[in-house]
Amino acid sequence: MLFRSSSWLDSPYTLIFACASTLPLMLLFPHTRNRPPYNLLLLFTLTFPTSLMVSFACLHAPVVIVVEAGATAILIFLTLTFVALFWGHKIISHTLEVVLGIGLMTLIGFSVVQLFVVSPMLHSFIAWSAIVLFCGYILYDTSLLAHSVQDPVEACLCLYLDGINLFLSLLEVLNAENVRS
Repeated sequence: MLFRSSSWLDSPYTLIFACASTLPLMLLFPHTRNRPPYNLLLLFTLTFPTSLMVSFACLHAPVVIVVEAGATAILIFLTLTFVALFWGHKIISHTLEVVLGIGLMTLIGFSVVQLFVVSPMLHSFIAWSAIVLFCGYILYDTSLLAHSVQDPVEACLCLYLDGINLFLSLLEVLNAENVRS
């Protein structure tokens, strides 16, 4: 094991720092759009707190589950990227963008409900819905990057966050299955 559970990564302060620093960096990103040195700097700065959050989640799951979630996320990401590169011009549509946005807002709404209503079924529904939603976002963002004019740094950020969210959702589902058995 690379880090012990009593290390600084396992501290709640690390998670609070990562969450608190990610939001302002995300809000700054539209202001640095198409400004080459600043958007790259912000992209690299954003990856650090995001990696802290991912490592915090990985520390609280068995190693086998983390490896399974990682391998599955990579396989899904590569498959969807292949699909988007070859049939991506047919994927890009305003309707898909609206459907994905409504799906994300619905997922956020269910997550807020979950704060007050503790239900394993709701938790599982949210995790599975997140997997489907972020698969859709990977298809959409990859096809947008390949077949449309867009800021490449912004597209990289979108794909990075899609992959991270897919991995975390898979980790959530596999960890819940591991706890049940």
